[in-house]
Amino acid sequence: VHGDLRQNRTSDYKFSYDAMLELEGNTAVHLLYAYVRIRSIARRAGVADADVLAALEAANSGPISVALTRPTEWALGLHLLRFASTIETILEELMPSKLTEFLYQLVTKFNDFYNNEK
Repeated sequence: VHGDLRQNRTSDYKFSYDAMLELEGNTAVHLLYAYVRIRSIARRAGVADADVLAALEAANSGPISVALTRPTEWALGLHLLRFASTIETILEELMPSKLTEFLYQLVTKFNDFYNNEK
């Protein structure tokens, strides 16, 4: 599905197993690897799903304060703030490829942050 969504709907479709299965770049394999890596980090840190959900619910009930002090934190935080506007753009322009690009950029910014801060 990712390979299909990644294609711009106004361009010719290019089907390639090789391109879909690349470990790097805007591919499902790369995104899944990042997801597994993030889950592994959370598990080793002792962060349970319930804790994350509770924090999200608390954030929805009022203002929160987050201190971002490093450039990679800023880049990741600013990118996350673009999620809502990205979804609006996708819906207005009917361009699901923008979601795959957003997610690829998110993974890249997370990896930069993680590699810089570990």
